[in-house]
Amino acid sequence: MKELLTYENLIGVLIVTAGFALLWVALRVLFKKLNAKAQNDARLRAYALAEKICKWLLLILAVLNILSIFPAVKSLAASLLAGSGIAAIIISVASQEALSNFVSGIIIIFSKTYKVGDRIRYTDTGTVGIVEEIKMRHTVIRTFENTRLIVPNSLINNVVLENYTYNDNRVCIHLNFDITYESDMTRAMMLIGAVIAKHPEYTDVRSDEAKANGVPPVTVVVNDFTESAVRLRAYMWVKDAASGERMKSDVLMEIKRRFDASGIEFAYPHVQVV
Repeated sequence: MKELLTYENLIGVLIVTAGFALLWVALRVLFKKLNAKAQNDARLRAYALAEKICKWLLLILAVLNILSIFPAVKSLAASLLAGSGIAAIIISVASQEALSNFVSGIIIIFSKTYKVGDRIRYTDTGTVGIVEEIKMRHTVIRTFENTRLIVPNSLINNVVLENYTYNDNRVCIHLNFDITYESDMTRAMMLIGAVIAKHPEYTDVRSDEAKANGVPPVTVVVNDFTESAVRLRAYMWVKDAASGERMKSDVLMEIKRRFDASGIEFAYPHVQVV
């Protein structure tokens, strides 16, 4: 017992304890700052888990370093360290998939490939939906049928995703209108542009220079001449995808009413028997 409680051993314990205590405090300060800057719950959960892992590793290293100071238990510390290494290998092999999902979750959160609220298309299945949750194991996508697609992070991190709201929530919706060759094409284009521009959900994306040069707020072009129709295309900008769905319905109904009142006919397949 006296061999353990020597002056040199006690000094060594105090130095090691003080060093690890400073690291502990620095770790707490670091994660406190990271948590203050966190922008969503997923990132907070990631920071909390990372903090726990770091603290446990720090505690284990501190104990092993203190044990190694005492010659009588130095061999025991070495055995524990070797045993922990073997255990870590066994655990890592057994939980390879879980670890892969965890690491992929960390990459997704910090790389900001997508975030909660983004509208994405999961290319493996062609599913389009809104990102509802990003957890450490999986990502939850709410489809427009109000179902949930739960995708492991290791899978979603290795496929091509189409993010409709990456760095810009605005969406451009293409509206096609097939009118007959006998209809007034110019008037139809004016009516379409006026209806879209008047809608409260419409977003004007013109620059100040374009406005000064008289560029119309809505672009409507002749897209094609088909066998029985002149195809017009309008480019409708909205602030986000949800607003676009509402606006599309309103615009289509109003254009139908305007066309009927103006004598502009939609083209549709028909057979004339003589």
